[in-house]
Amino acid sequence: PRRTWAEDFSPALSTASTEAGLMPQTPASYSGGGRSRRVEAVLGRSTGQAAQGNRTSKRSCRIPVMIDPEDDFKVVKRLIGQRGANMKAIVAKVPDVKIRIRGRGSGFLEGLAKKETAEPLVICVTAGTPETCESAVMLLDGLLRVVYSEYGRECRRRGVAVPNLDICPY
Repeated sequence: PRRTWAEDFSPALSTASTEAGLMPQTPASYSGGGRSRRVEAVLGRSTGQAAQGNRTSKRSCRIPVMIDPEDDFKVVKRLIGQRGANMKAIVAKVPDVKIRIRGRGSGFLEGLAKKETAEPLVICVTAGTPETCESAVMLLDGLLRVVYSEYGRECRRRGVAVPNLDICPY
């Protein structure tokens, strides 16, 4: 049986985030010395939204998924994991976070028209604090690195050019 991202990387936490118990250390694709360019860019573009009726604020951000969801690779299923294992693993480590996959190929039907949006595929993160948002984004970055690596192997197997998915789109 195929192992999930959560099974592969949950036990190996980096020392920088061990105190918070949050960030997975992925194999050679992650340097472990801090946040990646993708994480920095996502957090730099995140927004704070004041909650009505109290002084707390929520932090939200969108992480683009650079793989075409129409491809036979089934990127959305790989991100979610078997029975939601990948998303559940992140929420277990960062309880005050909401993760949603939206956009073309997500399967999410929006609005009264109940139609999938034509916007590119993204992972939406909403958290109660900036620190929680950062922790969730770092975990999602690790997951995306694994999925991008699998996609590269699949492209090589098919004999097609491997796109450069390491470049941050911002």
